[in-house]
Amino acid sequence: MPYFVDNIKYQSNSTAYLNLEDVDHIDKAQPLVRKKIYLPNDKMPERDPDDFRYTDLIGYLVIDEVHGELGEIKHVQEMPQQFIATVDFNGKELMFPLNDDLMLGIDSEDKF
Repeated sequence: MPYFVDNIKYQSNSTAYLNLEDVDHIDKAQPLVRKKIYLPNDKMPERDPDDFRYTDLIGYLVIDEVHGELGEIKHVQEMPQQFIATVDFNGKELMFPLNDDLMLGIDSEDKF
């Protein structure tokens, strides 16, 4: 169920205190304590420029040592044990795990 945020105060440990519309009593608020929240991009706190996430790779071109250019990363999905990237390759969906062993380099300026 979506709730609308009236006010938000971010803490340094990836937590936040929220005032939500229509949550005006402790009995309404108690079931929401310590829950994960999803915010619109305009409400998200600014990230440290050195804070890299696999989802930042969306839009990057994937180049394989053997097959050359495979395509642009269209989607990154978090699975229980790893992240999976999706590339459109010759009209087919190509999925591969993202891990340090497979990635030989990332060119953040040219998105290679």
